Amino acid sequence: MVRFSTGGVARLVHRFVIILVVIHFLFCSIAWAESSVSYRSLEQEIRKLLAEEEGTYGVYILDLHTQQFCGINQEVVFHAASTFKIPMNLFLFQQIALNKINPQLKLTYKPQHYEGGTGILQFARYGTSYTIYELAKYSMVYSDNVATNMLLGYLGRKNVKDFMRSLGGKVVDDRRNITCPRDMAYYMKALVAFWENYPEYGSILLNHLENTVFNERIPKLLPSGTRVAHKIGNWPATGSYHDVGIVFHPTHPYIISLFSKGVPDRTHCFRVLQNLSLLVYNTQSRLQEATLVVNGQELDPDVPPVVTGDTVYIPIRFLAESLGLEIFWNPQEKWARIRGKRNVVLRAGTREIWIDNSVFPGSLPIENIAGRIMVPLNLVEQMFDVSVTWDQEASLVEIRST
Repeated sequence: MVRFSTGGVARLVHRFVIILVVIHFLFCSIAWAESSVSYRSLEQEIRKLLAEEEGTYGVYILDLHTQQFCGINQEVVFHAASTFKIPMNLFLFQQIALNKINPQLKLTYKPQHYEGGTGILQFARYGTSYTIYELAKYSMVYSDNVATNMLLGYLGRKNVKDFMRSLGGKVVDDRRNITCPRDMAYYMKALVAFWENYPEYGSILLNHLENTVFNERIPKLLPSGTRVAHKIGNWPATGSYHDVGIVFHPTHPYIISLFSKGVPDRTHCFRVLQNLSLLVYNTQSRLQEATLVVNGQELDPDVPPVVTGDTVYIPIRFLAESLGLEIFWNPQEKWARIRGKRNVVLRAGTREIWIDNSVFPGSLPIENIAGRIMVPLNLVEQMFDVSVTWDQEASLVEIRST
C-alpha cells in the first residue's frame, strides 16, 4: 500500500484544484456578446427603438477603422430583393478588372429579361442593345430589374452565388434570392477592398451607389453633404424594405445593413430605418481611439486601442511583441500565452488572467475585436514589468518598461 503524508495529500489536492480551474478557464464555452465593446450601448438603444415595432428588423454595423461591429438579427434570413445587385455588380466588376469581361460588350434586351417594378428599361423595345457598363449603371442607380436580368443571364446565376459564398456569405441559395444583414455588410466590405485594390473600377461602382435615385432611408436624416454609397431593396409581398450602404463619416466611416420583413406599413418602416441610421451616425461621432506609445515609439496596430467608458482596450499582441515578449495563440480555444519574466495566460470573454499559475480577477472582460485580443489597460501593469500612463485629454497611452 502506498502511503501519503498529510502534507503530500494537501499538495496533491491543491495541484488538482489548480488543474481543474485552468481547464475550466481555457476550455469551457464562453457566452460571446453580439456586438463589440464600443457598440454595447448602441445595441441596447437599437433594441429599445425596435421593441414596440411590428415585424422583424435586422441590423449589422461595421466600423471600417476599428473593425468593431454591432449585430441584431444579423443572421436572420430575409428576402434580398434588390440588395442582391451589390454582390452581382461586384462580381461583374471583378471580372472586368481581371480582363475577363469587356465592359463595352453589348447585350440585347429580350422578352425573357422583362420584369416590372423598379427601373426604366422595362419600357424599352425588345431588341435594344446596351453595353455592360450601361447595364451596370442602370442596375445600381435606378435599381433596374431588366438590366439586372440581362447581366445575370450573361454572368450566370451560379457563378454569382459561388462568388457570394467565397466572400463569406452564409445565407446563399442557388434558387432563392435570400440573404441576411451580416452577409450584405460583408459584401460591402469586399467592395471597399476592391476599391482599394482596383481604384479605377471601384470608383465607378461607388459612384453608381452614391448617385442612386432612392435616398429615403439611410441618408435621409444624416447631416447635409454626408457621402453615402448605398443600395435599397423592396419586396412588398413579404413586407420587406432594406438599405445597405457605406457611410463616409468624417472620423469613423462605417458599413450599415438594415433589413425588415413583416412590416405592415412601408412609410412607417422608412421612418424606422431613418431613425436607425441617424442613431448609428451619432454613435460613430462619439467613438474614440487612443494613440499607443511603447518605450517612446508610437505603434500602429491594425486594430487601434479603443476608448470605451473609463478605460482603454489595448491590442495585446502588438504590445507584447513591442516589449520583446513571445506570444502563442491557440486559435481553436481562443486563448493566448505570453512568455517573459512572467508567464501569462488569457482568453477573450473572461475577466481573469493567469500569471505564474495564479489567477487575477479583473473588473472588465477581455475582448476580441476583429480577431485581436484586447486587454483593459488596468491589467497591463499586472501582466508585465511596465509603468502605464493614460492621458485622457490627449487620448494617449504611454507604456514604459521598468
